[in-house]
Amino acid sequence: MKKTIALTFLAFAAILALTGFLILPDRPAAEALEAPGPYSRPPLSESRQTLVTEAAAREGLTLPASAAPPREYPGTGLKTFSPNDAAQEARNTGKYAVLYFWATWCGNCAFFDANVIPDKRVVESLNSSFAMAPIDYDQSEALVRMFRIRAVPTFIFLDPDGKPVTVLPGAVPADIFTAVLSYVSSGSYKTMDFEKFATDL
Repeated sequence: MKKTIALTFLAFAAILALTGFLILPDRPAAEALEAPGPYSRPPLSESRQTLVTEAAAREGLTLPASAAPPREYPGTGLKTFSPNDAAQEARNTGKYAVLYFWATWCGNCAFFDANVIPDKRVVESLNSSFAMAPIDYDQSEALVRMFRIRAVPTFIFLDPDGKPVTVLPGAVPADIFTAVLSYVSSGSYKTMDFEKFATDL
């Protein structure tokens, strides 16, 4: 199982790298080539960590409120939150928050919604250890600006204090996403990169 996840991740990372999706738009190409992937330690480049932190500081510690109710996924049992409620839930419970930026025109978002979110392992992990906020890219200008989102889907993981932990650009299969959730919720991101974590599963 661990070898399958590790090999799947490496193959997927290679495809992302070749297509350019692995390199975030505000992340220098040379820096991206030095890192093994979006889950390397530190998960966020120092420059991006600073940018996100400074952007959040300018906007305030509270995420912009959303007038729209959180997007739901009927039949999955997944509990979702508005962005501000997700951050509050994380603070109150010690969970991590996941900001899932998506769009109606995004094919990879549709793949993720149809093939990954319904997976029982994903739902169980998200409900037990995370507060997930699906965010419509086209309807959330303030959040898109705050986190400098340039493509969708993009997943921003925040710790209970609201500090960015890692950024996952692009949709990944359920096996890898489940492993990423475990990697974050267990705190393993603090001591090892994702590749090492995946081989130890």
